[in-house]
Amino acid sequence: MGDSAEQPKGQEDEEISFDFSKVKGFFSKMKEKAASPKETTDKSAYGKHQKIHHDSNIAGQQDDESVAIDPATFTKAKKLFANHWKLLLVLIPIIVTLYVRDQAPALTITDEWARNSANNYYQNQIANQIRQQYPNLPDNNLKPLIEKQFKDFLSQNKENVNAQAKELSQGYKEYFRYESGSSKYTYIGDIDSYYWLRFARNVVDKGTVCDAVEDGICYDTYTLAPLKRRMFPNIHPYAIAWFYKIVKVFRPDFTLMQAEIRVPTLYAVIVAILVFLMMLRAFGPLAALFSSVLISVSPIFLTRSLGSDTDVYNVFFPVLIIFFLFEAFNAETTKKKAIFSTLTGISMGVYSLAWVGWWYLFDFGVIAIVGDFGLKAAKAWRKDPSFKLGLFLKGDAGKHMLALLIPLVVSAFLAVGMISGFSSLKVIYEEPFAFTKAKAASNRNLFPNVKTTVAEFNEASINVIIGQMGGKWIFFFTLFGIIILIYRDMKTIFRHPVSFFLSALAVFILVSYLQNINPILFLGIFAIPFLIGVYFSFNSEQEQDIKLPILFFLWIASSIYASTKGVRFTLLLVPPIAIGIGITIGFFHEILTNIIKSTFKLNKTLVFGLLFILLSYPLVAHVKSGINVGKGYLPSVNDQWWDTLTKIKDNSKPDAIINSWWDFGHWFKYIADRRVTLDGSSQNNPPLHWLGKILLTSNEREAVGMLRMVDCGSNNAFLEINKKINHTPSSIKILNKILVLGPEDAKKTLLENNFSGEEADAILKASHCEAPENFFITSEDMIGKGGVWAHFGSWNFDRSWLESAYRNSRNELEFSEGVSKYYNYTPETISSYYSEIKNLKGDRAINEWIAPWPSFMAGEQKCRNQSSLVTCEFQNLKIDVNLTTMDATLQTPQGTKRFNRFSWTTPDGLATKRYREDTIGAGMLLLITSDGYYSLIMAPELVNSMFTRLFYLNGHGIRYFDRFDDSQGFSNFQIRVWKVSWKGNKQPIIVPRYNVTNPYFEGENVAVV
Repeated sequence: MGDSAEQPKGQEDEEISFDFSKVKGFFSKMKEKAASPKETTDKSAYGKHQKIHHDSNIAGQQDDESVAIDPATFTKAKKLFANHWKLLLVLIPIIVTLYVRDQAPALTITDEWARNSANNYYQNQIANQIRQQYPNLPDNNLKPLIEKQFKDFLSQNKENVNAQAKELSQGYKEYFRYESGSSKYTYIGDIDSYYWLRFARNVVDKGTVCDAVEDGICYDTYTLAPLKRRMFPNIHPYAIAWFYKIVKVFRPDFTLMQAEIRVPTLYAVIVAILVFLMMLRAFGPLAALFSSVLISVSPIFLTRSLGSDTDVYNVFFPVLIIFFLFEAFNAETTKKKAIFSTLTGISMGVYSLAWVGWWYLFDFGVIAIVGDFGLKAAKAWRKDPSFKLGLFLKGDAGKHMLALLIPLVVSAFLAVGMISGFSSLKVIYEEPFAFTKAKAASNRNLFPNVKTTVAEFNEASINVIIGQMGGKWIFFFTLFGIIILIYRDMKTIFRHPVSFFLSALAVFILVSYLQNINPILFLGIFAIPFLIGVYFSFNSEQEQDIKLPILFFLWIASSIYASTKGVRFTLLLVPPIAIGIGITIGFFHEILTNIIKSTFKLNKTLVFGLLFILLSYPLVAHVKSGINVGKGYLPSVNDQWWDTLTKIKDNSKPDAIINSWWDFGHWFKYIADRRVTLDGSSQNNPPLHWLGKILLTSNEREAVGMLRMVDCGSNNAFLEINKKINHTPSSIKILNKILVLGPEDAKKTLLENNFSGEEADAILKASHCEAPENFFITSEDMIGKGGVWAHFGSWNFDRSWLESAYRNSRNELEFSEGVSKYYNYTPETISSYYSEIKNLKGDRAINEWIAPWPSFMAGEQKCRNQSSLVTCEFQNLKIDVNLTTMDATLQTPQGTKRFNRFSWTTPDGLATKRYREDTIGAGMLLLITSDGYYSLIMAPELVNSMFTRLFYLNGHGIRYFDRFDDSQGFSNFQIRVWKVSWKGNKQPIIVPRYNVTNPYFEGENVAVV
């Protein structure tokens, strides 16, 4: 410590003491939302007596009887273990899988939260006491002193602190759990799981997933209200329902939601077993152990399947299919090959019930079988110029090929056809080419394409993919596995060292130094070592089987390519990554085993143990990572959401519709049991634009008009108009005009636009009907999503049409002629548009050109005021608001600037000024409240938006929305629910906080500068 600093005297002898009765209230407040945990049942004296009596009986038996072990039995057991110890290793991945996946439903993360909260509380108390005793102590000296006294405090009060942390953790857990009978279960965590959960509930209640069946067609009537949507079969709801019915017999409190949580775990355990058995047979116990554990703890696999979406099937079925193909390829007789090949085809048929992408494994299996046969035929033709393919087909190679190919094709076609429909078989040849198409900013109907903004559809670079898979060494060992599959053993490698070395070097350079190149070029270079291996096989005098190398190469190459088209497809890489590493581990295990055995003369089992210990460090690190992923998977649904949506269910008519941004639509449907306009399965539909515009518009009547339209007929009003107009931008303009009008005026406007009375009535039926009850939800998460919903809400259909016209034109002249049919633009303007669009690179640039991305920039922040001057801050800039003139200015390095839009609260709503010169491209809302002045900074378009007025201002000045429910939950998360008043209220909502008059301002409430 410095000489000038005040030193605490006698600090070694001083202790920090606490009265725990005083701090108990602190932790009680932190868990006030949670119900009090039930007291554990005390052990009675009778129970203790029973235990003592039982123990004494055991002791008596041990005294009176001697246990004799038959030597022959011991020998048999020893021999049995020696012969099957490798199979027993499968218990390790099973236990790891169960343990890692139990972290989420057990909410073990709350223990860490509680421990940190308790520690932080006591550390702050200690720090405050020390600061009081030594106010001049520098921070550098304060920190170690706090740490020491806190450590001493914990050692003396460990029991009390642990008790407080345990109580707090239980409080956290209660917030994310629900009761069923005498049991408590954790809410399922993600969004899409509730989509399948609702259908599983239908299966249990009705015996079918369908909400309605008409003319033999199954419909979902909740997803795209008020329309119905055709449903196609999927295995997942039935798996959940069956599992629920089985377990329910033994556990009466078991719930359907709990069944859904456990179904992915069941699949994950089967995956671990299948991978283990497949790798054990082909590459040894260490390979089996590594592959099965790695796939079980893969962060991507866990993240995508700890919930209960269908992602788990994109690991389960590929593993099952590859397992059967392994068995078919390695079977010694044609009969066994045919049996396992048939099982492969049937598995593909069932896979088609889970995902349309089942075709890729079918195609790869066929290519591997035919390619291997083709190589064998080419080698035979090279050796014998009189080679005849017909005779070769009748030989062993041909019989084996046909025993694999014919059962695979026939069983797959029949299984897919009978399960998913024979029309779905066309994906086998259509999808490989369709998959390469890039996403467009807008759909064919010129409405926005939501997939360009959904995170899981974002394109990923090779560098990102390698990082997500665990880094370059993981990736290298995976690709190295393909080389090992070709060369098989060290004897072959020693006979062909040059080709083996060049292949390994190419893979190393590719992974280490070429991560940032174009994906197609990356895959082209990746093909080089594979082609070298194929060339080696062609020239080898030995009989080479390259079915597995072909299959594995295509599997991993296609998965890499798919991942570059959307990060969601990185899940497809998980099985080949785990298997590829296992192949490499098995290869090195065999080499090291032979070296150690010959050098040290050790038992093979002992060598395995030593090598497992030696190589287990990275495996342990992966397991820890998996545990952390499991811990971090916290339910998004909690008591707050459940109570809010249940209130809607209990206080609404069965045909009511819930509107909000689409993300949580599946929750609304399942918990509230009410229809929605859009959800995660239907978000790429035209109502996406209307929902965004409802939130964005500052015109309350327009917002209600759009809500009525989507509740009456979704987007059908536009379709009816566009039947006649046949030009999307023009149709949108007409629709926007009538949405703010009553039925009579709307019809008059349509007639003036040359619609017949019959046509006008059809449009109004879809836009101005007697709408059902509507509940509109605004929640805190929508602040961060503002840029997205505001982007789609401000969609410029003229620009969308122009961009589409550019894509469909062969040259500028053709573009100009097409534009001139609909727009009175000058040739110079058309040429300018052509140049602008031509220079747009990628979806993001096109999206930005069509519509902006207005966002919220800063939340509510307190301002300082002196008389008529209010001073706020934003990004280190000072904002001065003159309350007399209601003029807001910013002092920037470029001089005094203004907001594009500046609004402030008045006793009955909002007032606004707009600025067109010396602006900064942002907007500000000044909250004049009973407790001072506050600023909200955002894009200008959002300042007076319906979302801002409903969420931030709690409906102040609003006439068409009635407050239904307002809640504040975990971390102060806010949900505001509104019931739409279709006719509007005579008096607006007046929020007391904003019912404040500015005493300094005497001008007009609304002005344009």
